Amino acid sequence: MKAGLDAALANGNRGGRPKGLTKKAIEKAYAVETLYREKKFSTRKLTAHLGISRATLYSYLKYRKIPIDKEHSTPQNYNRPFYHLLLQTPQIVLIL
Repeated sequence: MKAGLDAALANGNRGGRPKGLTKKAIEKAYAVETLYREKKFSTRKLTAHLGISRATLYSYLKYRKIPIDKEHSTPQNYNRPFYHLLLQTPQIVLIL
């Protein structure tokens, strides 16, 4: 088996998954870029609308060389009163 891999490597075949995006993924990356630049939707809404994960959204933005905006991922209701308390509430563990 090792000899076969060495022979393939000598012929220029590296094997494995090809780098880059598929045509469908490239189209989706353009859509992500357009919607992200408009700044009308949060990253959560963008991912839900496009049916992708947050990690995929950021990898598409990285592929398109779009700088990541920290304000874009902040929840819209972050400035509501007492929202910070929700973030700091400790978990309650019940031991039965």
